[in-house]
Amino acid sequence: MKMYITKLETLLISLHII
Repeated sequence: MKMYITKLETLLISLHII
């Protein structure tokens, strides 16, 4: 569960940075 959330968080952060 933690890994899944981390993956989603990374994707969201990447989109925000762009």
